[in-house]
Order: sequence, then C-alpha cells, then structure tokens
Amino acid sequence: MVVIGALTLRLIYIGQMVSTPIFHGLALDSPLYDRLARQIAGGNWGHKDSTLLPEFYQFFLAGIYTVGGPNHLAGILPQTLLDAASCGLICWVAARTYNRCVGLAAGRGLSRIEHFRLHL
Repeated sequence: MVVIGALTLRLIYIGQMVSTPIFHGLALDSPLYDRLARQIAGGNWGHKDSTLLPEFYQFFLAGIYTVGGPNHLAGILPQTLLDAASCGLICWVAARTYNRCVGLAAGRGLSRIEHFRLHL
C-alpha cells in the first residue's frame, strides 16, 4: 500500500514535470553521468572521468539507455520504481523493528514528494 501510494505520487509528479523546461535539462553532475552512460551504452567502456565517480551509477544508467533508449524519461522511470520500493522497504524494516504503526509512518514519511529527487 505504501509502495503504491509512493509510486502514484511520483508518477503524477513526473507527469507534471515532463511538460516543463526543467525536466529536459541536466543539473549538477548529471551531464557527466549522462555522457558516460551514453558512451558505455555505445560500447566505449573506458573513460578517464569514470575513475573519479562512484562506479555503479553510470553503468546502471547505461543499461537503462541500452534497453529504453537514451532519453530522460527512460532514465527516470526505473529510478522512480526503486525510490517507491525504498519507501516499502523502510516501512517493512520499521514495522519489523518496532511495530506496524511506526512502519506505516516511516513509509508514508519517506513517500512524501519532497523526498523524491530526480537524479537525471
């Protein structure tokens, strides 16, 4: 239930953001990750900048680009699913550690939209 609620909020948010200019621009270190992921998806696995970054994200993004094409929406949707799943995981851990009420409060707290960050 927490996962479905979190996912619904995030999909509504993405649906509203797609029509804005902000959605199509890259921020902070995203242009570097995007460029590296496109190079990896194109077959160039080695790049001097990739040693300065955490190793997994650009390969994760390259896999997404290989399957869904190199566009922002293809990169954001799997991250949205993982983010919603993390709300469910927090809910489950808190419920197992404390009780069901604490678990629901923790999952719902994390599912609030201000905690959702688009990383691309």
